[in-house]
Amino acid sequence: MPIKPPNLDDRRYEDILAEAESLIPQYCPEWTNLSNADPGMTLVQLFSWMTELTIYRLNRVPDKTYIHFLNFIGEERQRANPSVVPVTFSLNGAQPFELPAETTVSTRQREDTPALEMVTVDGITIHDSRITRVMSVKGGSAPAVRELPFGQAGDGRSVVTFAGGKGAPLFALDGVEDGPEAYTPYQYLYVAHDDFRLMDLDPDAAGPKGRLQVRRSSSDALSLTPFFDWEYPTAEGWMPIELTEERAEQLGMRELSLVTDFTGIKPIETMGMGDQVFPLPSAVAENQWWIRGRLNYERWLANRMMDDLEVHWADDRGGSERSLHNWRVRASGRTLEFFMQDLPPVRGGWTVRLSLVDRSLPAGLHGYLPRYRWYYRRGEGWEEIPADRVRSEGTQVTLTGPLTDMATDGFNLRAERVETAFLRGLAPDLDLDLNWQRPVRTSLMCGEDVRRLETLPASEGPWSPFQISPVLTPTIGRKFFIGSDVFDNRNGTPVVVELEIAFEMNGEMVAEPKDLYSMQLCYRAEDSWRVVYSRNKKWTKFTFADLDKDGAKREARRKIRMVIEPKKHLKDLARHRLGDVETSWLRIELVKSNLSGQDEQKETHPIVPRIYGVNIGVDKTMGDDTYEEPLPGPRMAQLDYRERNRRLTRVVTQSTGRLGEHYPFYRFIDIDQPNQALYLEFDKPLPRGAHHTIQFRCRGEVFLPDDLNVEWEYLEKRRGGAGWQRLQLLDENESEADSGFRINGTGALEFVLPEVPAVSDDGFWLRGRFTLPEGESIDRIPQLPPVTHIMLNTVDAVNVHTMRTERYSGYGVPAQVVQLLRKPLFVHDETDAPSVFPRPQAFRDIVVSITEENGETHEWSRVSATEMLTSGKDDRVFVVDPVEGTLTFGNGIRGRMAPVGSNNIHVELYRVVPGARGNVGPGEIHIAENLGDSVVVSNLLPAAGGRDAETIDEIVRRAPTLLTSRDRAVTRSDFEVIAKQSSGEVARAACSGRMGDDGEVEVVILPHRRAGERVPDPFLSAGLRDHVATHLKRRCLINVNPSVRLAAFKPIDISVSLRLRPNANVIQVRELAELWVRAFLDPYEGGIDREGWSFGGTLYAQDFARMVSDIPEVRHVSDVRLYGDVGEGPHPLPGWEQGEGATELVLNTHDLFDVLRVRIRTEDNTW
Repeated sequence: MPIKPPNLDDRRYEDILAEAESLIPQYCPEWTNLSNADPGMTLVQLFSWMTELTIYRLNRVPDKTYIHFLNFIGEERQRANPSVVPVTFSLNGAQPFELPAETTVSTRQREDTPALEMVTVDGITIHDSRITRVMSVKGGSAPAVRELPFGQAGDGRSVVTFAGGKGAPLFALDGVEDGPEAYTPYQYLYVAHDDFRLMDLDPDAAGPKGRLQVRRSSSDALSLTPFFDWEYPTAEGWMPIELTEERAEQLGMRELSLVTDFTGIKPIETMGMGDQVFPLPSAVAENQWWIRGRLNYERWLANRMMDDLEVHWADDRGGSERSLHNWRVRASGRTLEFFMQDLPPVRGGWTVRLSLVDRSLPAGLHGYLPRYRWYYRRGEGWEEIPADRVRSEGTQVTLTGPLTDMATDGFNLRAERVETAFLRGLAPDLDLDLNWQRPVRTSLMCGEDVRRLETLPASEGPWSPFQISPVLTPTIGRKFFIGSDVFDNRNGTPVVVELEIAFEMNGEMVAEPKDLYSMQLCYRAEDSWRVVYSRNKKWTKFTFADLDKDGAKREARRKIRMVIEPKKHLKDLARHRLGDVETSWLRIELVKSNLSGQDEQKETHPIVPRIYGVNIGVDKTMGDDTYEEPLPGPRMAQLDYRERNRRLTRVVTQSTGRLGEHYPFYRFIDIDQPNQALYLEFDKPLPRGAHHTIQFRCRGEVFLPDDLNVEWEYLEKRRGGAGWQRLQLLDENESEADSGFRINGTGALEFVLPEVPAVSDDGFWLRGRFTLPEGESIDRIPQLPPVTHIMLNTVDAVNVHTMRTERYSGYGVPAQVVQLLRKPLFVHDETDAPSVFPRPQAFRDIVVSITEENGETHEWSRVSATEMLTSGKDDRVFVVDPVEGTLTFGNGIRGRMAPVGSNNIHVELYRVVPGARGNVGPGEIHIAENLGDSVVVSNLLPAAGGRDAETIDEIVRRAPTLLTSRDRAVTRSDFEVIAKQSSGEVARAACSGRMGDDGEVEVVILPHRRAGERVPDPFLSAGLRDHVATHLKRRCLINVNPSVRLAAFKPIDISVSLRLRPNANVIQVRELAELWVRAFLDPYEGGIDREGWSFGGTLYAQDFARMVSDIPEVRHVSDVRLYGDVGEGPHPLPGWEQGEGATELVLNTHDLFDVLRVRIRTEDNTW
């Protein structure tokens, strides 16, 4: 059977002639007559015919000769590539472990599958520290900070993943969402006063509980209670505070007060949430008794809107506004939801205006209202209203249409707050007035010794406090104690003590025996008991008859009132603890007693003074169960706690009229100076180690400017605080490097820790801080690729199998070839291509030594085929063919011949590449050789990059392109092919073939889009553009300047009208038709040939007629309208609402189409 001749070059006469004609304007622009009558064209046609004959003869060359020819022109069969996989180690013990380079790990051997070996490319220090926090920071005048959420993989200590392994951009920070004014649900107002401890009421005690009024210190004395959800601290956590309504009204609503039943309140020394707490700021640290309110601004605003809001709408014809009366509003978290029941469809140019009454309660940082993001309900989802169609001025918010297909049932308009409320607008300078409607509570005790007093329950009278036993007469020295906070009221209001008393003898009431006893009224001062002051010293010795002369004659119960003015009568009154009660005390002591009498039978009985009840009134009135007690000098603090952004958690304190600002968390993170940095927190410091490695796995790569570096530092404890110390990084020579890993693609941060760092009070942190030349802005830093994993204790392993000790005999002939037992081989690439080994010189790919005739053994060196041509006759060198697995020695002129000998050629070591078989899945690697049980190894990610050696058939198929370009950019197709081959990130490339006067040739590239992208992100692709330009420049003629740019997309909307076949499923056809339109214009898989819409290709309405053959239910495409002038922005106006559209779209200043919206219509239905 004859050998099928290879198709070395598939060009024909017509192809060669057309290519030659396309080059004429580039090299000879003055040649304009390209007709057959031109003599020059005759020569072009002649040479095209001769070239076709040459190509025909060339295509008859047999395969082997063909391969040799390709080798002669510098093209070889592609080698086998080893797969590379990151392997992660974990310790079985607690001690760090230094893993050497070239450690062999492998998969498990199975019945039908041999084990695959991997060799680690470098040494690594293995430890048990783990990452606990990842923060990205942009400092400057508008700082932004984000704590990136992450998950754990593997053993939960060494690897963190972002977005489930899909990746997250580290520095895609939003000034609104991640700035110091960003919304937080944890915005608190802390209020402190020592009297809060007095509100710890006995839950079993009867009586009123009191009320606390929190008002701002302004002329209107407006209550701030309804703005917050209030709570107080206990041993079990923060407990809610009950609210109650006052009789008075404010702003047409009943004023709310706090019920002062703070049972179990305890002092606090910290602020914060959960386990993320910090000491009280120094300005308020002396205050320990606090309550706090969590802002619920939307609830208050929704309630106010019921009385204060007016809604109007207007069309675009300039008429007067019309009021909307049938509406409702409700609050849910930070959102307000409106039900605009009678609102007509809002078209383009129409407005909806919401107007509030100005109550002098500005809560916005830059206006009366905080900033909101507005939505309207469209179907079952919410559609955002673009910010440029929302205008907020003072108390008015105006929304401009269109609100297309706005729902008419249920709540259909929503406002979501995106910034913190301005608490100092609600309470200027955080200045508050506290007024306690304090409950009147009374404690009663009796006895002689204060250490052994008897408590008298208020509900269990009457009592006989001066009598030890019912059969004994009242005893001198017996005391009756009356305790109440009323005696120490701050206003100094007179206090009325009302005692209901009677005297009894033998169970019968008798008249008061005023001559048989006397009492003394005292109060407790700071140091002792003192007699209540009066000018006539009546309280030194008195009887009840002295206070009620007429009543003393009656044999009945009567009430005695004592009026006491605390400021006048109770000087230096102090709180004192008797038993379990701490309050202010009065004491009635029996100082004279001869209280006995005889009945009708002349029997002697004790006369007992009984007390039936004790009531206390304020301001000389009885009946009120509370009294007003101002709480002067409160301390306030505003806490804006950000759970996922703690660096920007802020505390504003108010003390003695002064405001202070405090950032309690991570103050070592610089947000004041312009900078961009990544911060990593560890649960413990990294141990000393010779080769620490932190791997970053990224989606894609960005090429950064050469003068943009990253300085890596760690936080260490220093005298008086903490400071940043630069890491000792490793470069290829394992010396200290000037710049570390720049996070612009998958790579590793490698460094040395000579000693364990001194850990600061803030823990152990690493940071990578971007440095720019002086005068440059951080805005110059391009967007970095998304990071999928940060991996500790991880090093790359390469899938090569190590072969050792093979011997062969030398024949002493020129260019002897030795065939090794295994192939293909791994040898380091001699080109500038990046190696899978970070330090190739440290990894021996092949070691060959030969014993010569004199008995001496020498190691021979591997050289490339080119270097062999320049070798001397005595050079001990050889050439390796990694595909065929052969060694070729010199011929005695260029390189020394292999000497004669039996088994004198000793191949001590070489590496074999399993190729594509090494692309194992995650979790396949489990075995680490020669390490015992000290470490455990696994691969959390799959191996990649493994490729078998190129076969002869494969290089034959690849040859035509090789011969036509030969890696030199000459023709238009050369530029396109080389641009696409320059990086795997390039999906397509196009070149017009025209060269400008300055030699500029424009090349357009289309990068691969990433997950979630409709078109590629230009920020992520900027570095790729520069890389392709550099790659092309090296392969152009000296007078050619390639200009590479990213493909420009023209956003368009498309409206298609269809006529369907009978009984077609309209919904399904609509979905299929929309998918078809988007696929047809897709820049990657669209077009007629499904290889992507052609660059600069004109779109005609007639092109959509192909839908009929692809979707059977479509009978006819009746109308197609193309809209090319659609608005920019997140939610532009659809094209069919702007104009009539066109039937043809030409790409003049753009390259490809970006389909934004597709409308599919039928004769009877519109979507």
